[in-house]
Amino acid sequence: MSENVVFNLKKNAVAELFFKSLKAEWAYKYNKWSEAELSIQEFEIKKI
Repeated sequence: MSENVVFNLKKNAVAELFFKSLKAEWAYKYNKWSEAELSIQEFEIKKI
């Protein structure tokens, strides 16, 4: 019984870490994309 609880806790911790790293990866990609968007907008403004 207690082994099951420990196993579930470990499983949850792994899932949590996985989602955190996934979120971090998406946040990083989104930030890079936002920066690219901003630089394109700045370029457009300078062109006018």
